[in-house]
Amino acid sequence: MTPTDDYPPMLGVYTASLIQLMVAGLVLAALVKEDRGLALLGLTVMLLHVLARVWSRAAAGRITAQVRLDRRRVFPGDPVRLALTLNNQSRLPVWVQADFHHDEAETSLIEAGEALNMVLPGRSGAQTDWTLTPTRRGVYDLGPSRMQGGDLLGWFPQTVTGADPVELVVYPGLVETSRLGLAKLEYFGAPGAKNPVLDPIYIMGARDSAPNRPARYIHWRASARLDRWQEKIFDPSAQAKVLLALDVSGFASPEAGERFERTLSLLASLAAGYHRRGRQVGLMANGRLRGDAQGLAANGSVRPIGGILELLARQTTRAERPLAELMLDRPALSARVSAVFAFHEWDAAAESAAAVLTGRGRPAVMISARPESQSTPPMWRLDDLIAGEAGI
Repeated sequence: MTPTDDYPPMLGVYTASLIQLMVAGLVLAALVKEDRGLALLGLTVMLLHVLARVWSRAAAGRITAQVRLDRRRVFPGDPVRLALTLNNQSRLPVWVQADFHHDEAETSLIEAGEALNMVLPGRSGAQTDWTLTPTRRGVYDLGPSRMQGGDLLGWFPQTVTGADPVELVVYPGLVETSRLGLAKLEYFGAPGAKNPVLDPIYIMGARDSAPNRPARYIHWRASARLDRWQEKIFDPSAQAKVLLALDVSGFASPEAGERFERTLSLLASLAAGYHRRGRQVGLMANGRLRGDAQGLAANGSVRPIGGILELLARQTTRAERPLAELMLDRPALSARVSAVFAFHEWDAAAESAAAVLTGRGRPAVMISARPESQSTPPMWRLDDLIAGEAGI
């Protein structure tokens, strides 16, 4: 069953009541004038009116609807298929109408004017598909904004329940970025034998022992197997963790909205790049999360790349609390990590958060979204880091 435009829009309750009063007046006038034909026509219309009311209440209440998406987490520009499945459990055919409303300024999800208007036979089902194309980061509740069912004449529309909207999460778009050089923290300094303090945990292999090497470095099993002295080769236990920090407090003004989106795209791109290079990534941000964010918190915990992208997708410019306070409440910040701190401009809030972030000698890269922001302390500017759009 496909949508059709062969049927007029449903009549409202007040319109149907007005028709009923007009027909009743017509029947009364026909009886006064003893016009049997006109009276019979009026009574027929009144009977249809009553039957339509009973039909609508009996059939529309037995319609079930379900909204499905083929995927719920995408990047901007990725097509998404939305399916609306209807099931008429009544023996009577029913008229179904569904309207979709969305913010054209943010996303081109459904073509303008496209809606569902169809007759569903008794004991049958139907499914209608739309292809959606989100254009901006965010969280969207997709589904019919209004759905009605009723008699075939459309005199008594009833609200169809059950078509609950489905949440679609659109990640920030990835961009080409200038590579940031982050200091790699290591508990034991330089790799392997170049460092006088060797890491006793990670053993890469064995080699012929030098005369001046301590006996504790001898690889006894390898020496016995090869019948000559072998010493252990060590690998450093590097702390390959990166913390992405975001202060949303400066992005609240309307003119900073586009800078906020570009900042999120930059952080998403950095997170994807660090993930590809085998680094663990955490995100700490003080923005209120949009949508159903149950179980999600940007508190600095190490997360898979999908979790980082979803946290960035749900960020808003409304700050829950100062970022410095959030950092002080997280004992995990005492670990040795490299940090990237993004903010709108260098103000008191950014200065306080940076002081906490760079405590205990923790290396941090500062990124300012405002082009005219001062360069003291040394910081990167957002426009200098984003080179252009990148493929997913």
